[in-house]
Amino acid sequence: MKVKIDIEYLLPLIDLFTSILIREVSGLHQIDLAAYAEQSKIYMTGSAAYSKLIGDTGPIQYPAASLYLYSFFNWLTDYDINKHNMSDVHVVLDIFRMWLLVRIYKRAYGSERGAPKNRKMYVFVLLLL
Repeated sequence: MKVKIDIEYLLPLIDLFTSILIREVSGLHQIDLAAYAEQSKIYMTGSAAYSKLIGDTGPIQYPAASLYLYSFFNWLTDYDINKHNMSDVHVVLDIFRMWLLVRIYKRAYGSERGAPKNRKMYVFVLLLL
């Protein structure tokens, strides 16, 4: 019996498995969560200039969409994003991002119905960056 699973679902499943494994071995941790929380709090409390958002981890490195999303979570938790109330949400968002990147890659690279016939290698390079 052969089981075929599309890479669009395989990579997010690997990401989920890895996240669960790391949590079981080392417990809850914050990796990027603290930086997201801190920089979205700075944004929400006054500094709207994206280039001037600097926290303990340095200047902001995340896309603006992440800043807005974590600002929403900061607002939702009354500025109390921490590893206990957001670690599961952070994992779900990470898995969603992985799925979305694979979808964009497949669409741009031509392995999906309706994709362009000529492969756009520059899109693949941009995704890697």
